[in-house]
Order: sequence, then C-alpha cells, then structure tokens
Amino acid sequence: MLFQRAMTNLLTNAIRYSPGKGTISVGAFQRGEFVEVEVSNAGEVLAEPDKLFERFWRGDNVRHTAGSGLGLSLVSAIATLHGGSAYYRHASGNNIFGLRLRA
Repeated sequence: MLFQRAMTNLLTNAIRYSPGKGTISVGAFQRGEFVEVEVSNAGEVLAEPDKLFERFWRGDNVRHTAGSGLGLSLVSAIATLHGGSAYYRHASGNNIFGLRLRA
C-alpha cells in the first residue's frame, strides 16, 4: 500500500506539472542490489532541487497550482521506511523523480 501511495504521488505530480499535452514516462531498472522506479515528464530544471523532498516546500513557479507540499516528502519517507531513497534529476529536457529500493 505504501509503495502504491508513493507511485500515485509521483504520477500525480508528473501530470499536474507537465506542460500542455506532455508525455509522462514510467520506467523500472535493476541497478546492483537496488530497483529504481522513475517517473519523468518534460520540463525545465527545477529550482532548489535539494529542497524538493522537504515537507511543505513548494517552488515559486508552482505556488499558483493546488497542492500542500507534502507529496514528495511522503514519497521520500516511504522510500526511507523501505531502506531506500527518493531522488530527482534532470536529463534531456525531462524532470525525473525516482524511488530507489532494495531488490
């Protein structure tokens, strides 16, 4: 149930913040002793990426959009409960959010 909540939060964010009719991609990869599940959508590099997983933090560019600022912090907490982590990276014009969990 917790994994499902984490994935729902990642997908909801991708839908909410995807420009226009942008594409959302989901992928899963095994990397060593970890499995990584990633959700990506087109977008510019996010400001202050080190704060993305903090409770109640919302970037200036999204304050006009409904939300509590809890979704990504919950994703991070769920990943930590399972011995993993949550991460963000930007590549090829896409914002990529992922869960890294022990396989």
